[in-house]
Amino acid sequence: RHRAFRLFYFGSIGAALGYTMQATIAAWLMATLTPSALMVALVQTASTVPTLLFGLFAGTLADIVERRRIILATQVLLLVATAVLGAAALAGLVGPLSLLALTFLVGLGFTFYQPAQQASINELVERPEVPKAVALGAVAMNVSRAVGPGVAGALMAGVGAGIAFVGSAVLF
Repeated sequence: RHRAFRLFYFGSIGAALGYTMQATIAAWLMATLTPSALMVALVQTASTVPTLLFGLFAGTLADIVERRRIILATQVLLLVATAVLGAAALAGLVGPLSLLALTFLVGLGFTFYQPAQQASINELVERPEVPKAVALGAVAMNVSRAVGPGVAGALMAGVGAGIAFVGSAVLF
């Protein structure tokens, strides 16, 4: 019923899909760059350790700073970091350390995006509708966790890492 929430919701789905796709593409690419199981595991670590290190700060920031600014800034960071990964992969310049560093940046961006995104729901719907809107947000993230890796895998198999990263970047 609320146009602003509907647009915001579809944007949230895009961001969640982009994030889950990027993580899958990065892990697959790392597996092609090095035979080291440790390096492949470090991709997931690089993606999630920003939440451990900065999660509390990100939530606090979402309560203090205008959430729209945080969302826009993090989307730009997510877009740029993923597009750089795509360009580097297309040029054959991506290596294990640069992949980990840029994946860390994507994880950092998503760490700051999520609390701002989740808290913004309260501003977009009426109070009685907040529980339903929050539940929809959870559905979007969980569906993205299920669909994103499959889409990323299909892109990786079909067009390679560079174009797959660009596809992920477009979602941001």
